[in-house]
Amino acid sequence: MNTFSTRNKINGALILCALGFALTGCGGGGGGGAPAGTITTTTPPTSPTSPTAPTPPPVTATYSIVDLGTLGGPTSTAEAINASGTIVGVSDIGTGQHAFIYANGHMTDTGAALGATNTEAKAINDSGTFVGDSTVDPSTPSDGFTGPPITTIAAPQGYDGSSANDINTNGVVAGTVILPDGTFHAAETQGGQWVDIGALPTAQFAEAFGINDYGMVVGYSGGFASNVNTQHAFYYNGTMHDIGTLPGGSNSSAQAISNTGEIVGSSDGAAGTQHAFSYVNNTMTDLGTFGGGSSVAFDINTSDAIVGTADLAATDSHGSLSHAFIDHGSSMVDLNTKLAVNSGWDVTTAYGINDSGQIVGEGLINGVMHAFLMTPPH
Repeated sequence: MNTFSTRNKINGALILCALGFALTGCGGGGGGGAPAGTITTTTPPTSPTSPTAPTPPPVTATYSIVDLGTLGGPTSTAEAINASGTIVGVSDIGTGQHAFIYANGHMTDTGAALGATNTEAKAINDSGTFVGDSTVDPSTPSDGFTGPPITTIAAPQGYDGSSANDINTNGVVAGTVILPDGTFHAAETQGGQWVDIGALPTAQFAEAFGINDYGMVVGYSGGFASNVNTQHAFYYNGTMHDIGTLPGGSNSSAQAISNTGEIVGSSDGAAGTQHAFSYVNNTMTDLGTFGGGSSVAFDINTSDAIVGTADLAATDSHGSLSHAFIDHGSSMVDLNTKLAVNSGWDVTTAYGINDSGQIVGEGLINGVMHAFLMTPPH
């Protein structure tokens, strides 16, 4: 598993592959609050900290699971879920891929309103505002959008496109803007428009994947003057901070940040394989794998429950090499072990988790990749 391969199904416009870097997207926006573009006046912490979090639900209990279906094509992926259980993601439609919103047991195509061939919804906050990307053609830059109603987020004059990756409780969006020269920078919205927040010192490019309710942004930045082939995870609180890599590593990427300031993502180490990490109190911790080479953490909730995907030591009976995990701070737990033995599912990737512990992602059901919702007992 290439843990830096793109989670964003349609966004080929950021020219990452051409630069030798591919990215994972983040899902799982913040809670409800003001409309998009409203800036919080809450003072953010100056660096990630780890206050006491609420007690998480037990991981020993059996979860229920729901197949979210598709928009008519063969496959779908759920990327984020808010407090009320509304889910966003992307589904094949036969002639492309469209963003969807899933609520009250029904999947609705939200991408058709944009008139684009491919759309993807990546995050949703507790007010129900969601964000994502659209593109007319894989060779053209994407445009970040917010909804409802579906509206393209205005890029700075002269910029060529954007990518909207997360949204917090105050409606502030984190993502990427594409510069006129084809490079790209991390960005956040102010007043409903993108503002370029730059890259790490001496780096050529950056992308933001996550934002918490204090306005702290995380992502990755790379193409350093000292080594153009490396990228490092960062957090931004008015200034970009390089959080480095696991020991012996060269590359890392931050996917999400909780309101307690804990950051999750993936990093390589001395062995050269990518492992999921958590970062708190200036320390990056390797979360490990299920015996295979790689893993990546995609999201974290206010209880600091982390979800993602991790490689197995060998291919399972469904032909999968990786399984979705949850980690409450002690060790990874295979989410397949939390399903009834006759569920028929092989859940491979968990992309989002809300504060009730509901988890969304993708997995195999009857040999086909579908979006799922897992709910813990309460």
